[in-house]
Amino acid sequence: MTDLRTRNNLSSKKSYEKSLEHKFATDYEYEVVKQHSLRPNTKIWHWSSVPEDLLFDCGYIQDFAKHRYLRLMRKKEETDGMNRVRDYGFDGLAQVESPSGIYYESIQAKYYLSKKVTANDVGTFFVKQQLLSLKNQLSKGYLYTTTKLQTDFAEAVQHPDYPIRHILHPWKHPDDRKSSEKDKIQDIPSILEYDLPLRDYQK
Repeated sequence: MTDLRTRNNLSSKKSYEKSLEHKFATDYEYEVVKQHSLRPNTKIWHWSSVPEDLLFDCGYIQDFAKHRYLRLMRKKEETDGMNRVRDYGFDGLAQVESPSGIYYESIQAKYYLSKKVTANDVGTFFVKQQLLSLKNQLSKGYLYTTTKLQTDFAEAVQHPDYPIRHILHPWKHPDDRKSSEKDKIQDIPSILEYDLPLRDYQK
């Protein structure tokens, strides 16, 4: 019975963590955009407001797909400050001015409470960042996470020529101040009736 209770508690904790991760993921993206904007000579946009012409400039949209993307975008009603291209891989895009000219940096934000980030978690990010790197060798992707990377992925990212840089950026949502109290309550083992010793008349 103890094993069953332990499994149930672990399952409840995972479910609770997933709900928080889902709830605060977008807010973490905006936090990362704010953090990355502090870098010198950098303009940055959250994916929802990336100017569409920059997607061509940076290499996100290739020439062979340009007409298809333009046709799809014409079908949608244009709204000022809104990116109509579906989010695929990036949570943000930064434009950097350097002595060599303008280049772009892709941004990905992973808000996890305890799970380590794996290469599988950033597959689409890696695919699209490769396109930016092909367009301009100065381009790098920046992966911000609240937790560490899985060991094999972390080793790959440490290579100086790897197209992705990792930044560990722990963050707690301001609306989640009481979650630590919730965690404490959840960690208290619940006493089930069948765990109690039998009384004389129950024997």
